[in-house]
Amino acid sequence: MNYINAINPIVLILIISTLNCLVTLFGSFFAWLAKEEKEKLTCIALGCSSGIIIATTFFSLLLPAKEILNDDTFLHHAVLPLGCICGISLSRTCNRLFPHDAVIPCLNKKRAPEKHDNNKSLMFAMTLHNIPEGMAIGISIAAAIHSHYLPALALAIGIGIQNFFEGSAIYLEMHPCSKHTFTAIINGQFCALVEIPCAFIGFILAMIAYPILPILLSLIAGSMLFVCIEELVPKANRNGNIDISTCSCIAGFFIVALIDIMLF
Repeated sequence: MNYINAINPIVLILIISTLNCLVTLFGSFFAWLAKEEKEKLTCIALGCSSGIIIATTFFSLLLPAKEILNDDTFLHHAVLPLGCICGISLSRTCNRLFPHDAVIPCLNKKRAPEKHDNNKSLMFAMTLHNIPEGMAIGISIAAAIHSHYLPALALAIGIGIQNFFEGSAIYLEMHPCSKHTFTAIINGQFCALVEIPCAFIGFILAMIAYPILPILLSLIAGSMLFVCIEELVPKANRNGNIDISTCSCIAGFFIVALIDIMLF
């Protein structure tokens, strides 16, 4: 792993964020190749994404933040939960400004918006979903710059796996709205592109405000956890596929846990 530590952090951010965007594209192509059982495939994809997010928030965000907080004081003990609460509040505010009814309007039986409005709303919602993931990559690399990049690498792998299933889910959700395979795939890729600039923003912010790095890590963890529970889990459990989504969530969690164990 020494050659990884020798890579310039800016170059590493560019490589990781670009690969994660491409993984989203691969997930969309995988969903396009699956011709049958698309409803179950959507539940599996969303369930795995949920488990991966839960695992990465703990192993790759909260644990590194705890390691940075060496001082055993009440104030430091309160940093992580307060940071998570702030991240949850921020995501909750975004959801109040952009309600869930606008996420997949073509599934809303009470209104029949135009196709352009359907795709526009879904793309905007998924772009908001990818912002904390991109920032998490940049902040985790900034947190590991003085030691080693293994925690950041574990986070990147977890988010990359999650992006694969997210790409599949985006395609399966957008295809009935757009009616065009190419449009559904490309729109999903555009949603993932936001991770690249957000990764650099997270890195710069963390380097400028390094003393508050644990707060930033816990804030991103809370935001990602909220997105998981508020958006992914309910969609994965719809239409009575609770057992499938639950098993997929557990599998996603253990995938990241095993990656973390093998890297450390």
